[in-house]
Amino acid sequence: MRYQIQGSVKKGEGIIGKVWESGDVVIVPRYHEWEDRLRDPVYNLLKAGIGIPLKAEGKVIGVFSMNYTVEHVFDKEELQVLKSFAEITSISLGNFLLYEALQKSQRRNQRLIDALPDSIYLLDSSGIVLSYKNGKEFTSIIQEEKIGENLEDFLMMENPQILAEKIQQALITEKIQFFEYQYQEMKTIRYQEVRIIAINANEIIAIVRDITQRKDMEGKLHYYALHDRMTGLYNRVYFEEQLQELDRNCQSSIGIVICDIDGLKLVNDTFGHQAGDELLISAATIIKECFSGIAEVARVGGDEFAVILYNSSSIDIEEICQCIRRRVSEFRETNAKIPLSISIGFSVKAYPKQSVADVFKVADDNMYREKLHSSQSIRSSIVKTLSKALEVRDFVDDGHIDRLEILVVKLAEAIGIESSRLPDLRLLGRFHDIGKVGIPDHILFKSSRLSDEEFIIMRRHCEIGYRMAQSSGELLPIADWILKHQEWWNGEGYPLGIKNEEIPLACRILSIADAFDAMTNDRPYRKAMKHEVAIAEIERCAGTQFDPNLVPLFKQIVAAEFDKLKEVRHVIQI
Repeated sequence: MRYQIQGSVKKGEGIIGKVWESGDVVIVPRYHEWEDRLRDPVYNLLKAGIGIPLKAEGKVIGVFSMNYTVEHVFDKEELQVLKSFAEITSISLGNFLLYEALQKSQRRNQRLIDALPDSIYLLDSSGIVLSYKNGKEFTSIIQEEKIGENLEDFLMMENPQILAEKIQQALITEKIQFFEYQYQEMKTIRYQEVRIIAINANEIIAIVRDITQRKDMEGKLHYYALHDRMTGLYNRVYFEEQLQELDRNCQSSIGIVICDIDGLKLVNDTFGHQAGDELLISAATIIKECFSGIAEVARVGGDEFAVILYNSSSIDIEEICQCIRRRVSEFRETNAKIPLSISIGFSVKAYPKQSVADVFKVADDNMYREKLHSSQSIRSSIVKTLSKALEVRDFVDDGHIDRLEILVVKLAEAIGIESSRLPDLRLLGRFHDIGKVGIPDHILFKSSRLSDEEFIIMRRHCEIGYRMAQSSGELLPIADWILKHQEWWNGEGYPLGIKNEEIPLACRILSIADAFDAMTNDRPYRKAMKHEVAIAEIERCAGTQFDPNLVPLFKQIVAAEFDKLKEVRHVIQI
């Protein structure tokens, strides 16, 4: 009687487990008395059994086992037959497992090959294509009928001789051979990398990879290593390398020009760094175009440019510098919002042994000498340009400034301020909001209530105006007043939050006069109030926004001067 038993055993358990553990034949003539028998009831009917290992390369790969439910003795003849059968089975099983392993390895290798972006060609020793796998990038003009032709017919190479040389070197040296080549596809230059590997004396593998993207990246890295990203000019690294090279070659007839943008920090502080960057690009364009084709132009600092000229006289260089000045003047005429000014200095190598570094220093000194001579006028010019921009951007065109000056001076005289201080008060009335040139139009002219974020931006005009005034000789005396003109008596103003007498008297005067004129004239977000209503509002805010000691005096001045204010408004509107 035969029983089919299915299950699994661990090493060392039962006949099969013992064979797996020992690797030897295990014979059990009296199974029910055997100490290592399996204890499951299904095995109770077994009387005898044998297990023979199936081996491949000395390792157990399976077990051939026979079990009997009757008493049985294994004689030599039966044992030999079973061993022979096990040996044949081992060979068959080993071949099957080897085949499975080879198939698995082949599938894995094929998947790896398919995943590679490369084209792979199997060649004979003369370079004839026997088979291929096309890559993910377009790397050849593959056509099925070209199998059996030379690899150079697949690849678009201008110089196929290098391919034959590398194949021979691979066969001789048995080392991997590399080379790169380029070809034109439509209007694009593409690059290929080829690796040649000798498998044996008769077979070669060629691996071809498209490296266009890598080459483009290398080109960009090389470009940005020597160029300024913002302006596209050479950078300081390139410029200094050129100076060293000129010194090594003892180059004569060298001229160096240094150009520096005036007031760039003021522009950055007023309009923001984006506007400053635009100014830098404009300056770079002017300088590059004036030196086009005859010099190497580099940006060597935040606002500084340097130029190397060859075989140019001082007269030639001076003409080019005048060209830059004319172009800057033309730029200012067409770009009123952002003023541009450039200080220029140059020097020419005076004698053969003079170092290029000395030439650079003389040019740099000349540039700073020009900047010092004109620094105050340049700053004033910039501030005046920005003031003109304020006239367009603020409410100056409706007579606001003229009325404000009258109110400020009247209130100052009423409290006994010396006449010598009145000119500065008039300046404050005219320029207190100069910082608004740096506020975006969509916020400055918004007809509805400002959001919290927009109000934070609007509040910056005090600090912007302060920095502008510090750069101007004319406005420097009132710079501190411009900073503090939005402070409140109770300390809830901005930007410092100071209160009471900590606020300059000039700012407290301006605060009342400016609020009154703003309320009694049209604004984008509301219509004008009657002056009685405006005065009542100012009285309501006395002790919070306004100095309570000044409000009664101002009320008296308005009552006495209101008719004069109406006449001023009428004249200006006409």
